[in-house]
Amino acid sequence: MKKSIFLVRMVGILFFTMPHKFFSQNNFSFSDITFWIGNGPYKAALVVDFNDNLQPECFVWGYRFNDTTNTDAEDMFHDIDSVDAGLSFIIQGGFLMSAYYGSHQAIGGTNNYYFATFNSPKVFGNWIMNSGLSEILKDSLWFGASFTPWDSNFLPVYLPENPVPANNPASLVSFKVPRSYIHPNPLKEKGFIKHNVSRIDVFSLDGRKIGEIYPNNHVFDIENFETGPVIFRWIEGKVPYSELILIQK
Repeated sequence: MKKSIFLVRMVGILFFTMPHKFFSQNNFSFSDITFWIGNGPYKAALVVDFNDNLQPECFVWGYRFNDTTNTDAEDMFHDIDSVDAGLSFIIQGGFLMSAYYGSHQAIGGTNNYYFATFNSPKVFGNWIMNSGLSEILKDSLWFGASFTPWDSNFLPVYLPENPVPANNPASLVSFKVPRSYIHPNPLKEKGFIKHNVSRIDVFSLDGRKIGEIYPNNHVFDIENFETGPVIFRWIEGKVPYSELILIQK
């Protein structure tokens, strides 16, 4: 069942007097996190709620860092993405557009759902809307991203809640693994995909599906697509993959 911040509409008056303040949902602590990335004396947590009814819906990664003045949430997203092979974020212009994790897919624009982002200092669940991925990380900050529709007052409907720790088979991870499955990038004519797949779905940066590509022995062409950035999305076995591609004709 979806989780609405409007659990009881009678609290509407209180809500509108504090339009960006939300309330704690459940207990979860830094000691519950099993997947830690990075090094440094400070820590933060990344919480991503896909709100897709595939249980569990909400996952948490831990992040260690050295600088509380220049490290922002986008740094954390990129670093965690680069380490967790099952995770992929699409970030464009400083905004989280889409996210994939295992069988979870949260593509911006799907049924008018987009990501909302929140801070919860020190304790999980006291969510306050923040400035997005430009938010500077502070020690013991919970940074939440919830894939959600928006109400008539342009406020997100669903909060991050009921999290589970993301699985980390390798315990502490402090390295980055570069990943690129499409070559070349930018694409000018024909491209090559490392995976043996029959179809690649192509999305615009706002999450709209704009076409399909059918590789032949790993090779494909882009003659039906306009110049500009797009998102390639495909599945090998049951694992989803995505990559931001620049088409230059």
